[in-house]
Amino acid sequence: MRSAPTATNTATPRSVACAETKGRSGVVVAESAIVLIVVVVSCMAVLDLGMNVARSNSLSDCARHAARFAMLHGSTAPEGLGPQEWSGTVSDDHPVADIIRNRLLAMAPDAVGLTITWPDGGNSKSERVTVELEFQPPQLSAISSGLSPLQARSTMRILR
Repeated sequence: MRSAPTATNTATPRSVACAETKGRSGVVVAESAIVLIVVVVSCMAVLDLGMNVARSNSLSDCARHAARFAMLHGSTAPEGLGPQEWSGTVSDDHPVADIIRNRLLAMAPDAVGLTITWPDGGNSKSERVTVELEFQPPQLSAISSGLSPLQARSTMRILR
């Protein structure tokens, strides 16, 4: 006597895989959205940080350059500077502002504050001159919203 034929599983491995993941397509979209948001926010943070580091380096360079200019233009120089304090922006008409205006990186000259002081009260040889620059970075993202102003200061002794 012959036995009755038994039912065999005719499903292919591909159809089994599709049946197992049928309800997971929404999960993949949600996970992808979360990962994408994290990647975009991380990229924005790196760009903000990079721009502010570059701006800070530029401000420091400009402060040193301006202080070097001022230390060479003391009381004995033909076109001496000081000793009265001067405050303004880099876009103003002033000899020190003129020499650093084009050295600023990614900053508008009218947004950079410039202060020149003579802490010893005079502009004679061996007295000091201080140049301070300040810039408030724009808020490019929520990450940079709490940034304090970028500042640079350079003090040098007057040579002549």
